[in-house]
Amino acid sequence: MLTLFCALFLCLSQAQVNTYHYQLKLNDSLHLLEGSLQVEINESYYQNTDSLVLHLPPRSLEWKESFLDEQFIDFQDVRLYYAQEEEKGWIKVNQAKEAKKDFEVCTDCEFVIIPIKGEERYLDLEFTIKIADASFNGIGFDGEVYRLIDWLPRLAPYDEEGWHLNPVTFQSDFYQLKDEFYVDWKIPADQNLVIASNARELYNKEHDDGGHMKTFHSSKSSSLQFYVSKSFNTYAINDSVNLYTTFTDPYLPSILPSLDEKINTFFTQQIGSKFKKTYDLVILKDKIGEFQSDGILSMDYPKSTFDFSTELAHARAQQLFRYEMAPNGFKNVWMARGIPYFYKYTFISTQYPDKKWLPYSNSFVGRFFELDKFNYDYQNQFLMLYINRQGLDQPMNTAADSLSRFNYDAIIEGKTYLSLSHLQEYMGQTAFRRSMNKFYLEHRAGMNASPQNLKESFAFFFFRDIDWFFKDIVTTDFEHDYQLVSTDYCPTISTATVRNRKTSPIPYSLTGIKDGKEVITEWFPGHTGKKSVQMYHDDFDEVILNKHQNVPEFSQKNNRIRTHGIFKRAEPLRLQFFNSFENPDATQIYWMPSGNFNAYDKLLLGFTFHNRSVAFVRKPFEYRISPEYGTGTGKMTGYASGLFNFAPSGGPFRGHWQPPR
Repeated sequence: MLTLFCALFLCLSQAQVNTYHYQLKLNDSLHLLEGSLQVEINESYYQNTDSLVLHLPPRSLEWKESFLDEQFIDFQDVRLYYAQEEEKGWIKVNQAKEAKKDFEVCTDCEFVIIPIKGEERYLDLEFTIKIADASFNGIGFDGEVYRLIDWLPRLAPYDEEGWHLNPVTFQSDFYQLKDEFYVDWKIPADQNLVIASNARELYNKEHDDGGHMKTFHSSKSSSLQFYVSKSFNTYAINDSVNLYTTFTDPYLPSILPSLDEKINTFFTQQIGSKFKKTYDLVILKDKIGEFQSDGILSMDYPKSTFDFSTELAHARAQQLFRYEMAPNGFKNVWMARGIPYFYKYTFISTQYPDKKWLPYSNSFVGRFFELDKFNYDYQNQFLMLYINRQGLDQPMNTAADSLSRFNYDAIIEGKTYLSLSHLQEYMGQTAFRRSMNKFYLEHRAGMNASPQNLKESFAFFFFRDIDWFFKDIVTTDFEHDYQLVSTDYCPTISTATVRNRKTSPIPYSLTGIKDGKEVITEWFPGHTGKKSVQMYHDDFDEVILNKHQNVPEFSQKNNRIRTHGIFKRAEPLRLQFFNSFENPDATQIYWMPSGNFNAYDKLLLGFTFHNRSVAFVRKPFEYRISPEYGTGTGKMTGYASGLFNFAPSGGPFRGHWQPPR
C-alpha cells in the first residue's frame, strides 16, 4: 500500500505543470503577432522562491547585449548587430500583471524578474511581436513561412537547482520543463493561413465575419512551435505522418512513406517498437538552426534520397531523445544533440554501409587518391584528430555557453558519436540496445532525463564498470592514446604489452587475426602506463588494438602488430600521389614530382616524399625528403626536414575558449 501511495504521489507531482493560455492573431501584411497570455502557475514555484522569471525570446535578436548577439560577433558575423529594427524584430509587452497587480518589464533584457506579490497563481500579459527575418537564426519569416520556434513569452525553467536563465543560442540549445498549452489562433477571413504545430488542433470554429478560431492543445510538452503559411501544400502520408511543403514537386510525398517505414524499422531494431511514430514534417527553404520538436519536424528540401532519409532519421532521433525526453539541452548539450547525432550515423552505417565520406570516392579519381578508404563516419574521427592535435578539446559535458563554435560539431557531435560507439562495442549491441530502450521508455514522459538516468539504464543490463564513460570521457578533456608495444607467444600462454601514452584510462579491445579473419576480440580494463595482459592463446598473424576504430583516440597509427616478418608494428605501406587523409590502416608516404633551379645546379628534377596529411591535421612527427638531380652538375642533391608537433591545452600559451559576458 505504501509503495502504491508513493507511486501515485510521484505521478501527481509530475502532473503538476504550468498551464499556458495564449490568444494570437497574425497581421500578415505587417508581420506582427498580437497576443495575450495567461499562465496558471504550478504552486511548487512558490515554495522556494520569492520571484518569477519571465523569458522573452524575441529580445535575443532585438537586444544588442544578448548572448545570441555576442555569439554572432564571436562567429565574426555582424549582420545582426547592424541590422535594422524591422529586420531583427522586437517584442513589446503592453500590459503585465502578476496576481492582478502590475509589474514593470525592462526593455534591455531577455529575462524579466517578477516579485511575487500575492497568493493568486496567475500571470497575465498582453504583447506584440514584430516577427524577424528568418535569415539570422532560422526563426522568423522566410518570405513564405512564419517559423515561430519557442518564440512566445514563457516562464524560465525552475527546478531543484533554482531558476535556469538560459538565453536563446544560435544552435537552439533548449531547456524547458514540460508544461500544458492552449493556443487560440484568430484567422481573419482574408487570410487563408495554414498552421502546422507540435500542438494538436482541437477546434476550428467559424466566426460571423467569415474568419476562423483554431484552438491548439499540447499536454506535457517542453516545446511550443508553429509554422504558419498561406503557401503550404498539405499531404496526408499515412495515419501517423503529414507533410507540409511550399514546393509542388511530387517527389517528396511519393517517397516519404517508404522512408518513414525504413526509419521506423531502424528504431525498432535499436530501441524496440514502443516509440512515438506520429509527426508532421515541414519542408523549409534554407533552414538554419538545430530545432525540432516532439510532434513537428522540419528540414531543408533534400538534394537526394540519401539526404532525405538521413536528415529525417536525425530529426526523428531528436524527436525521441531530445524533445520527448527533454534533457537539459543547455547544460547537457552532449545528451540533447549528441545522442540523436549518434543515431543518425548509426542509421547511415546500417542502412548505407557502402556510403563514403567524400563525393566521387568510388570514381577513378577517388580511388586513385584512395578516398574510397574513408567511410561516411570517418568525418567524426577527422574532427577528433584535429581538435586533439591542436589542443582544443573540451569535456563532453561542457555547457552551451562555454563551447567554442568549432566544438559544437567536434565535441558535441563527433566526440559523442565516437564515445558512444566505443561504449556500444564494449557492452555489446544487445546490452546497449536494451539499455537505450529502458532509458527511453522510462524517461520519455518524465520532466527531464539526466546523465544519471542514462548511467542507471546501462548498469541495469551491463554488470562491468562503466564509470570510465561518465567520468573519464564525459566530464574531462583528458586525451587517451593506447600503443600496442609487443606480443609474446609461449607454448601455453600469449600476452600483449600495451602502453597508455596519455592520461585517460578507458577500456580497450584486442583482436586476433588469423589468415585474414578475425578469431576473437577481448576487452581489457583501462590503465595508465605500460601493462602486459594475457590474451586468448592462439598463433595469430596479427593483433589489433580497438579494431572497430570508432573511439576518440589521439592516434590509431600504433594499434597493430604483425607476429611475423620485419617492421612488425608498421601498417601496410601506401605510396600515394600528392596527399590524402590520415588512414589508420596504412603507413602513408605521399609523393609528387618536384622542380627547382639555381645558377650552380641549373635545373633540378626530382621527387618529394612526406607524411603530412591534408586539412591541417598534424601528425606528432612530420618529415619531408626531396632528392633531386642537378642537370648542370650531374650530381644528386636535395633537402630534408623533420618536425615534432606539440600543442599544449591550457597554460600560458593556449587556454580554452570562454563565453562572452
